[in-house]
Amino acid sequence: MVHLPRSKRKESIIANMAKAIKQNLFVFYGTEDFLIDMEIETLITKLKKQGDSLSIQRFTEEKPLLNDIIQAISTVDMFSPRKLLIIAAGGLLSSSNKKVGSEDSDADAPASDAGDIEQLIQVLDQSPSEVIVILKAKTIDLRKKFGKWLKANTQLRELNAFKPWEADKVEDWVRGRFSTIGYSPKSGVVELFVETIGTNLRMLAQELEKLVVYKGEDKNITRQ
Repeated sequence: MVHLPRSKRKESIIANMAKAIKQNLFVFYGTEDFLIDMEIETLITKLKKQGDSLSIQRFTEEKPLLNDIIQAISTVDMFSPRKLLIIAAGGLLSSSNKKVGSEDSDADAPASDAGDIEQLIQVLDQSPSEVIVILKAKTIDLRKKFGKWLKANTQLRELNAFKPWEADKVEDWVRGRFSTIGYSPKSGVVELFVETIGTNLRMLAQELEKLVVYKGEDKNITRQ
């Protein structure tokens, strides 16, 4: 038997893990819905730049009908080779995802929920690469079966709101937004901006857009 060096074994393990993650499955979850929406819009822009037309279907209800999801994942539009499904999956992810009677099942888990989760895992696992699926939710229990499967098989990212005492992180975020759009705030502007508006990122982004419209071509922003 040939034994690989430790470094090679580690590389092999990492490669196998990368293969396990399906490149067409994404999960964005957390308490900051604005950052989640931004991640989705960034992904849409990236997919559109890759060529081939892209159809987009949104499931906005917190617990969409499983049959509708399965049909959407399993079918490809002949007029649009690629399809993006954006699923508000809070209801699905918060329901029980363990089989009743198994050693790690919830005592009060409805059998129908457990069966639904098993079926959803199977459909996602067999989803064609032309169908890109985004699941979004506020919370996911990564200790449960579905959460464990998502962590192991999807591109999963947690995006939480800043805490009230994390004003410095909010200020860094605002500076990043100013930089992205090519504006140069003078000393004290960002701090005043956050102090006046607060730490709600969606509100900050909206007010920043208003400021950009007001300033026009003038890229320098002062406290006055």
